[in-house]
Parts: sequence; C-alpha cells; structure tokens
Amino acid sequence: MKIIMNRIKQLRKNKGITQGELCKKLNISQGTLSTWETGFHEPSLQDLINLSYALNTSVDIIIGKDTKDLVIITRDELKKLREANKEAGKILSSIEKNNPYTGKQININGNNNSIKIDNENAKIDIK
Repeated sequence: MKIIMNRIKQLRKNKGITQGELCKKLNISQGTLSTWETGFHEPSLQDLINLSYALNTSVDIIIGKDTKDLVIITRDELKKLREANKEAGKILSSIEKNNPYTGKQININGNNNSIKIDNENAKIDIK
C-alpha cells in the first residue's frame, strides 16, 4: 500500500499535475485522491488503470512491480560520478577565467574524459 501511495503522488508531481487537475482527469473527488496518496485507501483495479492513462505510465509502475523509471547505481559508480563532477568543475572554473575562445566551440581531453564546451549555445557535454 505504501508503494502505491508514494508512486501516485510522485508520478503526479513529476508530471507537474496538481491534485485538482488529476481529479478532473479521473472524474473523482479530491478527497478520494487524497486517501490514495496518504495510504488510507487503495485505488481499485479500474482506478489504477485510469491512473495509468492519466499519468501516462503503466499500472506496473504505479504498484511498484516495474522499476524502469528508477536509476540504481553502485557506490563505486557514485564515487566516480562525484570525482568526474569535481574535475569538470575545476576545468570549467579555469576556462571561465582564461577563455580566449569565448563564443567558440572548444574540446578538452584529460583523465580519459572529454569535455566539449560550446559557449555560443551555452552547452557543455562531458563524455
């Protein structure tokens, strides 16, 4: 039950939909939606199907059987991401101070990473 209530609220908020807007789509009262989101009541199978259409997702995701929208990383992967982010921050800081290529695209390679900076379009790609 806790998974369902958390998923409904999470999916609704991720889509930028208010309780009132979702209630209109589902033709239910705000009180009913509130009881689902707080775990006081569970939606019926038909309500779950209607929710899946309204939230543009599957019933499996709502009930927690499908986790394709979840991203799971290991501690080692998280550590590598943090290190790469830190290194990118140092490089970007240096570039901001001493960039003779303002408005042009430049490539920087280092530490087996490639950073492509396009100041004109305000884009940074890190590979």
